[in-house]
Amino acid sequence: MMKAEEEEESIPFDGAFSKGDRERLRQRRMALHLTQEKLADILEVKWETERNWENGKSTQCRLTHISLVKRFLNGELDEQIVERQEYERLKAWLRKCLKKNMLRNFEWALKIYRHRPEAGRRLLEELRQLVKQMFVQNFDDMAREDAGPEEGIE
Repeated sequence: MMKAEEEEESIPFDGAFSKGDRERLRQRRMALHLTQEKLADILEVKWETERNWENGKSTQCRLTHISLVKRFLNGELDEQIVERQEYERLKAWLRKCLKKNMLRNFEWALKIYRHRPEAGRRLLEELRQLVKQMFVQNFDDMAREDAGPEEGIE
């Protein structure tokens, strides 16, 4: 009994967007720093559909979307959304760092190449192989991400 009282009351949503539902959708999207396009991806709809829900041009969602929209409106997806945003920011930061370090390594290899051509050639070849391996690894990682959608988000 105590547990039920501690939990926040779920806001009902039957698929019909009232003015309050539209405003809550927009406010929750803004609070989570989501674009309309990103929220549409999360809710598994087209961007135009999400936009129409917010601006009132569409006042109903399909039966297949009610559960996910309700979970979003009630904050049940917040943790997953924030974790995914943090993951995406970290991934972008790491790629930027790797790219910056790669450029430095190539500059260094070119300087060596000018003074010691044979050592420079070997170093450039090693860097080429490393870049090739990184490209293949990134491609494989992206393919795995695309193959397995996260539960409740995509």
